[in-house]
Amino acid sequence: MWYNGALRSINAFPLVFEHHLQPRFFPKFDLKVEGEALLRLWGEKPEEFIAAKLEDKKRYDQRVRDIFAAARQKKAASVLNRDLGL
Repeated sequence: MWYNGALRSINAFPLVFEHHLQPRFFPKFDLKVEGEALLRLWGEKPEEFIAAKLEDKKRYDQRVRDIFAAARQKKAASVLNRDLGL
């Protein structure tokens, strides 16, 4: 069933909510009203949780950029060494 997919997937819940839960429990979903209530289900301090996740994403993006930059530099050095006969 759709709920098993949501439990097993990292990113399926937003679609499950939009297509299965929202129409059933929130026919006229207002982000300012129901959204604030749902936000509290994340924990007592959802704003801090979201801020921490955004920081995690920034660090992750920088790490990925660093990895690709290092790979580019290594490849450039390899090509240069090959061209110079080293």
